[in-house]
Amino acid sequence: MICIAVIHELEKMEKRQYTKKRYWVAPLFKNRKMHGFYHAIFPNIILEDSTFRNYFRMTAIQLEELLQIVGPSLSKQITSFREPISAPERLCLTLRYLAAGDSMKSISYQYLIGVTTVSNIISDTCNVIWNCIHEEVLPSTLSQGDWLRIADEFEEKWNFPHCIGAIDGKHVVIQCPNNAGSSYYNYKNSHSIVLLAICDANYMFTFVDIGAYGRRSDGGIFRSSLMGQKFHNEEMNLPEPQAILADEIPLPFVIVGDEAFPLSEYLRTKNLQLSAE
Repeated sequence: MICIAVIHELEKMEKRQYTKKRYWVAPLFKNRKMHGFYHAIFPNIILEDSTFRNYFRMTAIQLEELLQIVGPSLSKQITSFREPISAPERLCLTLRYLAAGDSMKSISYQYLIGVTTVSNIISDTCNVIWNCIHEEVLPSTLSQGDWLRIADEFEEKWNFPHCIGAIDGKHVVIQCPNNAGSSYYNYKNSHSIVLLAICDANYMFTFVDIGAYGRRSDGGIFRSSLMGQKFHNEEMNLPEPQAILADEIPLPFVIVGDEAFPLSEYLRTKNLQLSAE
């Protein structure tokens, strides 16, 4: 069956008609270094803290620190054929796309770069950012000391003792992929993938699972995810149960979610918490 499918795709490729490009670089994009956002506007907004933060969702100092980390991996070799797009411009373009959720076509006109090139830059830059900093910002495991610190912050800020995280899912709307059927069709009558995340008391992600089908429930995604399996198998280095007050029975440390998640020793729902209050 696999061979038949491959042959079928090859036949389709042979029948596909390709048209010769009219331009190597569109005339509009030839003026990128004169009118493109990075060259014409960026030098001005970098002096305005509030404007810069609104545009990139980070400060100029934070962007510079990130560039120092990912810049070497983003830089392309300069050849006599043509000059590559610089690492700072690649990073700025990607951060704007992530901050605004704008379309790639809009980003293309803003930075005066072809849509296909914009797509490739965003994909490559996101991979570089993830590979360079994910061990620091989203480590695969936490120590018992880390969990206890999170629990202390929840108790101090939210008056919820022994809470080590809040979990929920977010549907990221997408265009339905080809031949996907109803896999991505969700209860909101749209197609999506699910971002399932656990965050600490400061709204910072500690664990994430990205890419599950939109038709699946949050509880089902968590149960089959790597982090859910590690919680179930007691492989998350959770602290031992402790008494909240003196002379009381020890209580476990838990994450809190909504009614979509099943109750367990390490997971409680907000309805249970409200009823307890």
